[in-house]
Amino acid sequence: MIRSRLNIKLLEKCSECGACHSICPSCQHLEGYDPRAVIKDILSGDHEKWLSSKHIWQCLECHHCLEMCFQHYGFENAMTALRTLATKRGIYPPQVKRGW
Repeated sequence: MIRSRLNIKLLEKCSECGACHSICPSCQHLEGYDPRAVIKDILSGDHEKWLSSKHIWQCLECHHCLEMCFQHYGFENAMTALRTLATKRGIYPPQVKRGW
């Protein structure tokens, strides 16, 4: 399901690059936040563990990754897809529900 929402060819290139890691505010300030690990797990089909992880909600959607990405794809697309799937399964932080 998650793979159908994402461009897998671009994610494969994304996992090899990692240029966004050095400019991502969440990567710089949150221990354990690593977009490359999430991308690799999505590609290997092991994304389920991220649905209950706080890390998918820590993406600031600042678009720094999109601006840095030579593909103009951005890691944010993967986080959005994971958030959507988690929300459909009822897995989300309380702040998200209050925002609705």
